Amino acid sequence: MTELSEYSGKPYDSHNSDRPSKENQKETLSPVECICHQSTASLEVFNPTGETEIIALHAPRLTTLDGKKIGMISNESWQAHRTLMLIGKLLREWFLTIDIVPHTELPSGIDAIDSEETADILASQGCQGVIIGNCA
Repeated sequence: MTELSEYSGKPYDSHNSDRPSKENQKETLSPVECICHQSTASLEVFNPTGETEIIALHAPRLTTLDGKKIGMISNESWQAHRTLMLIGKLLREWFLTIDIVPHTELPSGIDAIDSEETADILASQGCQGVIIGNCA
């Protein structure tokens, strides 16, 4: 077996037509290949995220926003306080009967987005849809 001190500095290229002969092949092994040839190792990788039960992939989509009450939640991304106000203004122009609960009246931040408390607040206010974040 070739020792690292004997490494020639030329990586072995399996696509190269000038491949070394079997006798000279040891001299062209890279340091990683040399180390790998000296011992065998196995790795066992575990998924640290745990299990999540998926009850439904997505909520049913609303056919229109006219006459609907929509909550807006800030994920506190860059300039969310400006973009969510603009989104609300544009929605009011496009859907004249929409009712918007602004992000300033609802919990904000990525921890609040997926909390039962936020879901309860939205339900208590009668929200039929939610806009989360500003895609920043």
